[in-house]
Amino acid sequence: MDLVPYMCASDDVYSDKDAQGLRRHGSIALSATHCDFRYQPGGEPRRLAAQFPDRIRVVTKD
Repeated sequence: MDLVPYMCASDDVYSDKDAQGLRRHGSIALSATHCDFRYQPGGEPRRLAAQFPDRIRVVTKD
């Protein structure tokens, strides 16, 4: 279960790569009651790692 939040956070990386604009407020893996994801191509994403920095740490290479 420790890896599941990272599996969900990888969706953010793929969304950013293709500018899909994935937005969500939580996921079941992070104790939310449901996964409320939405895509808005070109929209501003709402990343899980930014919302839960104490649970998910994502390192990106520039």
